[in-house]
Amino acid sequence: MDIETRTIISSLIAKTKRHEAIWNEGNRKGEYQLVLDRAMIVVALNVKQPSQPIYAFFIYNDNGVIAESHYISTKGVEFDMLKELYETVENAVLKIEVTKQAIIEQINSSVIVGQEDDGLPF
Repeated sequence: MDIETRTIISSLIAKTKRHEAIWNEGNRKGEYQLVLDRAMIVVALNVKQPSQPIYAFFIYNDNGVIAESHYISTKGVEFDMLKELYETVENAVLKIEVTKQAIIEQINSSVIVGQEDDGLPF
């Protein structure tokens, strides 16, 4: 992975943490997409073996062709970068942090929590 790609990943992590990037769920489970003006970024996690996750990173050009792809399964700097990007994006898309904070605020309040069963599956 070249320095430009590492810079892109680092910038995406920072921008996503600042809530300045709109990621969407991709076509496959564990895949997220960021559509830009002239490109699309895809980050994905493939877990065929739980002990060895594979992080994938793709850059598509404005014609929809993969301009660059990386599959990283070996621990190291690139693995850690893609892992952080994936987890940051997943947190943003699924609103994990926001949901947990809302739960903590509600259960730590002085009001009664919970609602009558409304038939929802959760």
